[in-house]
Amino acid sequence: MAKRVAIIGAGPSGLSTAKSMLSAGIIPTVFDARNNVGGLWAPPEYHLETTQLQPDMRTNVSLPGQALPGWFPYHHDQDPTFASAKIMGEYLKGYAEQYLSKDMVRLGSKVTRVCEVHLDGMDQWQVTTADTDELFDFLVIATGASSNDYIPHLDDLATKFKGKFIHYSQYVGEEMIPPDTCKTQNILVIGGHMSGCEIAADLALRKASLPAYARGTVEITHLFSQPFRILPRMLPFMNRKDPSAPRVLPLDLVLFDAGRFLTSPPPDSPETLYEQRASSFKKLLGWDQGDLGPQYYLTSWWRPQSIPIAVSESYDKFVRDRTIKPVLGRFTEVSDEGNIIVCSSISSDRVIRTLEGVDKIIFATGYTPWPTLQSFLAPEILMKMGVQPGEDPHPRLLYENLHRRVLHPQIGRNIGFIGFQKPQHWGGIEIQGRWLADLFSGQVDWPSEEDIEDYRLGPGFLMSLARSDHPINDAPQNEFVDRALLKIAKKENAIVAATQDDYLETVFNLAKILGFTPLEIAAQAPHRPKPLIPAFIGYASTELADTYRKRHDIKAINYLADIIDKASMSPANVSRAIFAQLHGLWKVSILVDGPADHGPEAEPMNLGEAVTEFQPRLRTFVAGQDDQNRWITRPAPRQCLSLGYDVPEYAEVLSLENETEINYVYKYDETNSMITVFKPGDGGEYIFSHSLDFENRPLDPVLENIRFREESGWKATAIKMSPSAGAIGALAYRFEFSGTRMNRFWVREKEVDEISKDSSEIKYERMDPMTYVHMDSPPARPQPGVPEFG
Repeated sequence: MAKRVAIIGAGPSGLSTAKSMLSAGIIPTVFDARNNVGGLWAPPEYHLETTQLQPDMRTNVSLPGQALPGWFPYHHDQDPTFASAKIMGEYLKGYAEQYLSKDMVRLGSKVTRVCEVHLDGMDQWQVTTADTDELFDFLVIATGASSNDYIPHLDDLATKFKGKFIHYSQYVGEEMIPPDTCKTQNILVIGGHMSGCEIAADLALRKASLPAYARGTVEITHLFSQPFRILPRMLPFMNRKDPSAPRVLPLDLVLFDAGRFLTSPPPDSPETLYEQRASSFKKLLGWDQGDLGPQYYLTSWWRPQSIPIAVSESYDKFVRDRTIKPVLGRFTEVSDEGNIIVCSSISSDRVIRTLEGVDKIIFATGYTPWPTLQSFLAPEILMKMGVQPGEDPHPRLLYENLHRRVLHPQIGRNIGFIGFQKPQHWGGIEIQGRWLADLFSGQVDWPSEEDIEDYRLGPGFLMSLARSDHPINDAPQNEFVDRALLKIAKKENAIVAATQDDYLETVFNLAKILGFTPLEIAAQAPHRPKPLIPAFIGYASTELADTYRKRHDIKAINYLADIIDKASMSPANVSRAIFAQLHGLWKVSILVDGPADHGPEAEPMNLGEAVTEFQPRLRTFVAGQDDQNRWITRPAPRQCLSLGYDVPEYAEVLSLENETEINYVYKYDETNSMITVFKPGDGGEYIFSHSLDFENRPLDPVLENIRFREESGWKATAIKMSPSAGAIGALAYRFEFSGTRMNRFWVREKEVDEISKDSSEIKYERMDPMTYVHMDSPPARPQPGVPEFG
């Protein structure tokens, strides 16, 4: 008789593990309190207390990077680069319908109790819901690491803090900073990494969108306990043919490069690995993140440690213009006066700052799995996991005790946890589920106590095993020493933190145990970079006879190749990256060609300089074309911008003789992959001026006569329009990048009736807002060995 497994949680972890169990000959039953599959990605059900996502919130991972093996229903010309929660929920619904029968998935069935029972000499699990009470041979907990909000020092906050505090999962930007507010507000965001960075950037955008007289009433402080790397969602990276015109891809497709992973020499210690990684990121960025301020500088204390990644196109720019005020330290308590006490990131007994007058706190402090686990696990199981009755344990109590983030040796050999590795990657949960299914079915050996203890001792010990001079290398094996699961170990308060490369580490090690090689197959791809996506796991392990699954994996791999070969230099990706880089201050120089008798190489003459600022703001108007291709604008409705979206528009504000005026408004047209420019009219309306066309199509004969002095960089063309006269001129743009940043761009313009004349040129050079206008000097960099700054 076939064995049975209960899987609690119908998100991606539970569904993919159910398919793996079925393939291993074990019959799965998936339980979920929600009425839809998808977990976090399911449609919101407001009667539930667990974390839920808004349907229009977008992922930070590309479509091929967030698709499980054997199911890829997407089409490159129809689907967005980054899916919304709604799209992901529909994807997982289709996946469940394809691979699991209806009787295997019990929705609206909340598990209320799980306990161990011993019958006829066998250990089994009793799973109780409101309607059923059943026995199973195995148990998989797939409720995830993000099932419940985590807010530290909650009792302190409830009794002493006089303002409002929320977890970022309840964040609504329009409620935090209403568009018509004039009220003085001091908002504190606690927590770095992904969510803290996104929340702070969204608040900054809302502050920047207020009328000029109201912006000074809002103060935004970002408190984080560890420096983090700030990377854009769409990452410009090396174009060997023209470094100033980088290719542009979703971040995950550049970072998770299987080819680079396999060819990198194995580090001999975690410190060596993190030092190497710090150097690689600096080279990738093309600038030193420490320039933002000492809070982001990787001192000798931080460099040998795992540095997390945050994703935002605008956060670093808001820090540069001082809209966001960063503080490096750790929130430890609320004073009797209601102030926030900040201690050293290194030593919790050293106060470095007191934040006074805070009105609102947004906690981007992550999640905890414990409330959900404590709601159904029997007390005797929780005690084996180190949790006493009534205790509120820290999330790391679970993570530190999971072998390979899957097995909890203190409980037994018929239980596993899937989806508890952070950050969670779908390729990682797929390979973990397959390994667990093979363990349960006996197809692979259970790890020995020695293996588990070695892993518990941490990365330094594991890496020492891999060194050639270690005595253990005279023994036959140790499959796990090739690349260890890495930990970050601090002198105080040891914290386990998954690094970005843990995804590749996990897949590499577990696939080796299971006997297939997805990274090696990904590394054979004819394109660069060579990212590992979940489809390579399916392709490497699926039997050729299983043509349906194989066809979906091949489709995903071809989709990936199309993105890298074509989309990385497409107008859509390039225009998006350029638009994000407009944010900030620019020195504008008006140039004309030198005297003709000096030849074509003559230096241009500078007719004058000014300063302009591309100010980000919420959408103030919407624009579209009517049936006669005429542009029509109307005021934008009040909006609640969801996290994961980029800046929707910029006002180019020109400064001349102590006066400022809006010169143009730039909007991103996602449908046509264009940057559209509007001119303010006399009556307060906006009039279409031109659209930057990155296809560089010959729109007008005038464009053929516009030539730049240099041909490097990305280029765009435009026809300048007038409501009354139609086409009145032609424009050509040239954008030049250094690493991930655009530091210069040029605009050349010709009037329609001046085809034979030389065109004038406007040059934009990025300025540092930290040194412009402000009389106070930017903070000095920390000296080597100094670990933190407030």
